[in-house]
Formats: sequence, C-alpha cells, structure tokens
Amino acid sequence: MISIQVLPITAQGGNQALESAAAVVNGLMTALSQASGSGPLSQAEIQSMFERVQDIREPRTFDIIKTTHQR
Repeated sequence: MISIQVLPITAQGGNQALESAAAVVNGLMTALSQASGSGPLSQAEIQSMFERVQDIREPRTFDIIKTTHQR
C-alpha cells in the first residue's frame, strides 16, 4: 500500500506550506499582470492560476513523499 502522506519525522510540512504559499503568490502576481481588465480576476482566471500552481507543485510534492518513504 502506498501512503500519500509525508512522514512527520522528515519535518516537511512547514516547508511544503511555505513553498505552496509562494507558488500561489507568484501565480496570483502573474495572473494579475496578465489580466485582461483592470478589475479583479475572473473566476476562470483564478481557476487557471490554481491549475498552473498545482501543475508546478505536484511533481515536487510527489518526489518528497517518495523520498520520505524510502527512508
């Protein structure tokens, strides 16, 4: 059985939270700079931003999970 959780002994939770927060902020900044209007982002723009963030974060997260379970 493959666990999708990071083992607590690796102390990766805080690091992953910071990396995810930075990715979201960077994604928002990029989305805002590319926004078509001067108003708030549309629902589609926000969803697209979150999809891009997930595409960026997912490989790193899976690598960390895999590495922690090899210990």
